[in-house]
Amino acid sequence: VPLSGPTAAFGLTAKASLEKVTRVNFDRMFPTGILGHHVNFVVYDDASDVTKAVQVANQLVADKVVAVITVSYNPAGAAQQLAVLGKAKVPYLGSRPETDYADTAKWPYIFNIGPSTKTGAAAMAKWVAKHTEIKKIAYLSDGLPSTEDSWGQFSNNLKTAAPSVEVTKKVSITPGAQDV
Repeated sequence: VPLSGPTAAFGLTAKASLEKVTRVNFDRMFPTGILGHHVNFVVYDDASDVTKAVQVANQLVADKVVAVITVSYNPAGAAQQLAVLGKAKVPYLGSRPETDYADTAKWPYIFNIGPSTKTGAAAMAKWVAKHTEIKKIAYLSDGLPSTEDSWGQFSNNLKTAAPSVEVTKKVSITPGAQDV
């Protein structure tokens, strides 16, 4: 996770959560580890950088880490990390909702803990269809691939679930491009 660089705030929050919540509760629930084996939680800094993120994934493989619960918050870095981890058969237990990662033939070592983009998009479209007072939808995006994937899945589902709902506008603003 990024502990330095432009997205460090996300990584520092994740690290604090791991140390103050996850680790504490894990130790309380499993004081002797799993089947008597102590469990180590490690956090490496990907510095908000794709190259460093790949180095971190390779380090996890070299360290013989048995599972990973989070990867880089940089979408390009995360994709490359998941490729390194998958090739080494290191399970990833986390949230990767993008449609591509739901393909278990392509990504057999990704175990999502949340709904896929496809599942979420279908549920959103059904919800909109039940609310007949909704006539128009506008879309504001950050332009990230995962966001665009979500929108594509949702808009495709919307065409069949609520064909009368009109998408009036789609705008994409790069994160950090606007001072709000």
